[in-house]
Amino acid sequence: IDTLLALAERHRRDRLVFILGVDAFRDIGHWRRYRELFALCDIVVTSRPPLRRVPRLDRMLPAAARREFVCDGDPMQLVHVSGHRIVFRQISELNISSSDIRTRLRAGRSVRYLVPAPVAAY
Repeated sequence: IDTLLALAERHRRDRLVFILGVDAFRDIGHWRRYRELFALCDIVVTSRPPLRRVPRLDRMLPAAARREFVCDGDPMQLVHVSGHRIVFRQISELNISSSDIRTRLRAGRSVRYLVPAPVAAY
């Protein structure tokens, strides 16, 4: 929330988009001040492999926030009272996670093809 508030202050004319995996979105109700996120930016929830079935965004929302959203006819998106949206997008089925990358780096294993070369070099 602190990062998004700072970005919103710096980029007042821009529409911010926060992208996160469906696994992280399922836990959003445990985040500090999570309900403020919905009014600050659009949220894109991406699939994580293996995708067994397309999730229902309305069912993943914390119960406390559900009344702040409506479905506009597209089951892949919800509209917040602020006008910002939560949208689900299926992405490639590459099983890459930041946790796995950090574990590999700690163990001295390669992250080649998991991150761009400049990121690996850093």
